[in-house]
Amino acid sequence: MRYSVLFVGYGGYDPHLEILLKELAYYFKFTSSSNLPRYFLLKNDSEVNILMERHKKIFRTEIISTSTYDEQLSLLKDIQTKFNRKK
Repeated sequence: MRYSVLFVGYGGYDPHLEILLKELAYYFKFTSSSNLPRYFLLKNDSEVNILMERHKKIFRTEIISTSTYDEQLSLLKDIQTKFNRKK
């Protein structure tokens, strides 16, 4: 619970993701002033709508939308470069 999480490859309303986010919100009693990490969901622009964005914010999840698969790969490579895990 010390780190933010980026979810890749999940549908916007994937039931497994929904259950996980709801349980985290319940157990950690998320509030807007909470210092807990945030969650991020990588999605294609065509799959994102205002209802999904509002719904995800309830569970401290921000949607990162891209227009192409290449943009998603580029973003993931940038994250890997900047935050590479030590082995």
